[in-house]
Amino acid sequence: MSICAKSKIFVLVGSPGSGKGSFSEFCIKNFGWSQLSTGNLCRKHVSNNTEIGKHIDFVLKSGKLVSDNIIFDMVREWLIEQINLGKSILLDGFPRNLVQAEALNSLLNEEAFRNICLFVVKFVVSDDIVIDRLCGRLVCKNKNCQAIYSSAKGSLSRPKNDMICDKCLKELEVRADDNIETIKERLKVYHEHEASLLDFYTKKEKNIIELDASMPIKNIFCSFEEAINLMGLDS
Repeated sequence: MSICAKSKIFVLVGSPGSGKGSFSEFCIKNFGWSQLSTGNLCRKHVSNNTEIGKHIDFVLKSGKLVSDNIIFDMVREWLIEQINLGKSILLDGFPRNLVQAEALNSLLNEEAFRNICLFVVKFVVSDDIVIDRLCGRLVCKNKNCQAIYSSAKGSLSRPKNDMICDKCLKELEVRADDNIETIKERLKVYHEHEASLLDFYTKKEKNIIELDASMPIKNIFCSFEEAINLMGLDS
């Protein structure tokens, strides 16, 4: 029997490039879960050239983080839309810091979210590996696709045809913020908040799963399956 009969939210905690997005794709494909990517939400606003999008575009290209208020409003709206689906939910990129974690905790205490059970999945990987990954990252230009590939030799995520998306056949591109200087700044900002975020969840939650994110994504997913099976969770 499952230890948690409620709908489940898995908070993915890990640096940019740790593999959270690819991991989420595996969970969606194999379990049919729903995924929130604050990055995709932000890029949607940027693509639509909204006022929020203009601000987000400037912040991302500077290697900074979008403000907590904007992120939280987008997340709350998305969760409300998803709450009646009855499926597990993956949070990728939120919460990023202690303020966001506390806001999410308060939100889940509201009556509308009483049937939610929270789990934390921590992706452990070195900065050197992350830098190598992000410097070789390719993203589909199609805003409705956003598939991610790697240009690194020997990578299982290389596109079949150079700079062409396998899924929609649109052109691939290197994101403007995927350069060494900006990546290092993003990692610096991430690490400034990581300790307090993990400390918050260590005190609040017993359901924390650690994954070795230096492994290929298929191995990471297998480790996760083993972990949730040991915890008695139904996918």
